[in-house]
Order: sequence, then C-alpha cells, then structure tokens
Amino acid sequence: MLPGLSLYLDLIRLLASIEVFAFHLGVFGMLGVGRSFWNAYGHEAVTIFFVMSGFVIRHAVSKPNVTLRDFSVNRISRVYAVALPCLILTLLFDWLGRGALPALYKGMVLAGPPLQIAGIGALMLNENWGSTLMLSNVPYWSISYEFWYYWIFAALFFCTGWVRWLWAAVFVAIAGPNIMLMFPIWAMGWWAYRWRAGKPVATWLGWLLFLQPVVVFFLYAKFHWIMWSRDLLVPIIGFHEWHVGLGFSRFFVSDLALGVCVTAHLLGARAISPVLEKLLTRFGGAIRSLAGHSFTLYLLHQPAMLMIGAFAIPHVGPEYRGWLVAGLTLPIIWGVSVATEIKREWLRAPLLAVIDFMGLRLRRLKITQ
Repeated sequence: MLPGLSLYLDLIRLLASIEVFAFHLGVFGMLGVGRSFWNAYGHEAVTIFFVMSGFVIRHAVSKPNVTLRDFSVNRISRVYAVALPCLILTLLFDWLGRGALPALYKGMVLAGPPLQIAGIGALMLNENWGSTLMLSNVPYWSISYEFWYYWIFAALFFCTGWVRWLWAAVFVAIAGPNIMLMFPIWAMGWWAYRWRAGKPVATWLGWLLFLQPVVVFFLYAKFHWIMWSRDLLVPIIGFHEWHVGLGFSRFFVSDLALGVCVTAHLLGARAISPVLEKLLTRFGGAIRSLAGHSFTLYLLHQPAMLMIGAFAIPHVGPEYRGWLVAGLTLPIIWGVSVATEIKREWLRAPLLAVIDFMGLRLRRLKITQ
C-alpha cells in the first residue's frame, strides 16, 4: 500500500474511534458531557470503519502466496485477541458499576444472565437474526458484523466453482438479514481497493473525490439523513416492530449513502497519496502508535467509562465529571491494549496448533491478481 495512503488510513481509524468514544460520553447525561456537533456522529464513524475494513482486508490478501489458512489465523487472532479480554472486562466493569450506581445503566435491558450473554458475544452470534445487547458494551455489535463479512469474503475470494457459492450461502444464512443489510457498505471498500489499482487518476479528480465529504457531511447533518433513513422504512414495511428489529441496521439507507461518500474519499486519498505522505510523515510515528490502540479504545471504552462514572457521579460535580471519566478511561484502555492488541501475536501460535491438531490443514491457494 502507498505510504501516504497507509498513514492516512491509520489516522482516519484513530479519529473514528475517538469520535465513537466522544459520542458515548455524550449519550449518558449523568456523565456531565452532553451532546454537541463534535460528538454526535458515533454511528456514522462505524460506517467509515466498515468501508475501511473492506479496503484493508482486500489489501491483506493481495500479497503473494496468501492462503485461506493464513487469512483465517490472521483474522481470528486480530479479532479475538481484543474481543475476548474486552468481554471479560465488560463483565467485571458492569458488575462493579451496576453495584455502585444501578441508575446509570437504566434502559440496558439484558436478555439473560451476563455469562450467557458474554458467551453469545464470544461466538459472534449477538447480531445474527436478532440483536442481543452485550451488557453495557454497545459498540460490540459491529464486531460481529465484520466477523461474518470476513468469512463471506473468504468463501468468495479463496474458493472456486460451486464450493465458493455453497460456503458463501452458508455464511450469509448464519449472518442473517440485519448483518447482510450492511454488507454492501463493507463490499464498497473491497471494490475500492481493486478499482483502477495501479492506474493513475487525474489529479483534479483525486482532489474532488477526496474533498467531497465536506459537502456530503454538511448536507447529511443539515437535513438529518439518519433520521429520515430510519423513518423512511416505517410506511414501506408497515410494521414498526420489524423496523425496530433491524437493530443497528435500521439506518442502512443513509449508511449506504455515506458508504458511497467514504468509498469515493478513499479513492481520492489513494490518488493524492504523495501529498498525504508529505503532510503526515513527520507525525507518522505518533499516528501509527496511537492507531495501534484504536481497536481496544473502540471496544472497551463504554463499559470502562460507565464503571468510572458510577463511582464518580455521587462525589464529583457535573462540570468536572466528564473530564474525570475521560481522563481515567483512557489509561485503562491504554493498559489493556498494550497487553492484548499490541501483542496479539500471542494468539497465533495456539490457533495454528489447534488447526494442525484437528487436521484442518487448508490447501494453499495462489492469489489471482
């Protein structure tokens, strides 16, 4: 991948995770932050993640001699090295937080015993054919979406003939309608990586594609596309309950529009990559380092901030409460990330051992460029 584009993707990944963090600080009024323009777009940040994920996954398999076995181990270790510790810590943080201030968790209706819910999340089945809240860890929903996108992609990319369509159909059936409604957005990133790969794009077109989100996001915010998207489905479907049952996919109409915008933006970023390299190289070390913690920030911030808030609210005034919660949450994220996300290679060896022990050696498949 071009150096400038690679750095820029890390920067966007970092900023999007910070926006989700800020968004949830504002969701809970008791934390003393409130909602404003700067922290109102957490869901939209996830749409950016989906497009970027499709783009990066397609890049990951573009290297020579990548096999399905390699892909499987890389994806599983990448997800579970962070997801499992975060689920365990969510159980702990919720137990402490709910015990200290149950009112802060009002509205988070659990579908069963906490351990059972965490088990569903560990299997990435929390959004398949329904939506199960992962305790206080609301952002966990998107991880299960991406998890099943990986396997649909693997079936379509690595397999051939009728086997390709059989396995793709199996994974689509497991994923369910909610997850599949957002799959076109993820696939946009996959397509963007391949579109005119290695072929130059006119500079003026590159800048146009790169800058168009300024206009699109202005219109998006001014005309409340996300609410229009949600309300659009009610008269068409005719069942408000089914509309609610779409879970986090209920905004998929506006998400598709944003997905197109983000896809075009990535194409523009690739076209002006040399300029981005000049602008970002001096900050490259900091961007890479901070972005390396973004997955943990995304996946653990809400349980951590609620636990801290539960202990802080009775003793700290609202004018200082948000600063305290954010200031204590970030070190927790950093410490967990250093032990898991930064050192995720610890999971690769056990995975390979399990695959080999079970006789699941997968035939090496050459990449068709």
